[in-house]
Amino acid sequence: MREESGRFESVHGGAIVFSAWLPDEDTAVRRVMQIAHGMAEHAGRYRHFAEFLTRHGFAVYANDHRGHGRSVLPGEPRGFFAERDGWTAVVDDAREMTRIAKDRHPGLPLFLLGHSMGSFIARSYGIRFGGELTGLLLSGTAGLPPRWEKWAVLAIVKVCSAVWGIRTPCSFLHNHSLDTYNRPFVLPGSNSRYHWLSRDPAVAHGFDADPLCGGIFPAAFFRDLADGMLFMSDPAQVTRMPKELPVIFFSGDRDPVGRNGAGVREAYRLFLGAGMKDVTMTLYPGARHEPLNEIDREKVFGDILAWLDGQRPHRPSNS
Repeated sequence: MREESGRFESVHGGAIVFSAWLPDEDTAVRRVMQIAHGMAEHAGRYRHFAEFLTRHGFAVYANDHRGHGRSVLPGEPRGFFAERDGWTAVVDDAREMTRIAKDRHPGLPLFLLGHSMGSFIARSYGIRFGGELTGLLLSGTAGLPPRWEKWAVLAIVKVCSAVWGIRTPCSFLHNHSLDTYNRPFVLPGSNSRYHWLSRDPAVAHGFDADPLCGGIFPAAFFRDLADGMLFMSDPAQVTRMPKELPVIFFSGDRDPVGRNGAGVREAYRLFLGAGMKDVTMTLYPGARHEPLNEIDREKVFGDILAWLDGQRPHRPSNS
């Protein structure tokens, strides 16, 4: 596998850093995979999956979202998207990553895989730009947030912003989420708050040790995330996706983000109700939030590859 790193200037301001993983010189690129990572992590955590894909002829691209990894904007806190319309900015950045990948590999099928917050970005992308994709893969996604939840989050954000400003870390929302997710999976003797990610303890400890992971995000981030979740789960918006676009949901049935599978089923039914014609769902027994980092990850990789191989006749537009 060959590795590259690059950057592009976002139309919303700031430099966005990306990673590219390509097959060895003697392996032809047949398809392209773009990855949208989750909250408080970065593209580099998908290197092991990229290594698998490149062996099967994929070129893999993943940008660090604004406010994450190597794309934290100068002078801004980790997790900060933008002064306003941050969700639009992060989805537009993903589209620019697509453009770069398409320019490098013209005419090849391009798939978008989003994990967790990245799945929310990918779902928003599918609504706005779905005609550019060959297929959409959604890992560790969530269901339909009740409208009261958005208003509760926004009320807390408003208080935090008025008292401390939109760039100040919003510890209440951050800590409430982590503590709720991790409580069922606490291991004796471990101080990690990330055992909800995987049954493999090394994943939690690796997340803790990674200097590009974690951090307490500012009020502006939670404002933008609430906006994005409401947008991507609005039935009227989902109907804008191309009906022929193949979609696969895959999650663990012990994933707290997907409410142990209930939220994933809600999202699956939402897509079917919007008239999507090719929607698949897999819930892995016992798996937690990160199927790509689970103890049976090789099976997950194989299942994904089998699904991708079945999508070869479909081609995106080049718009």
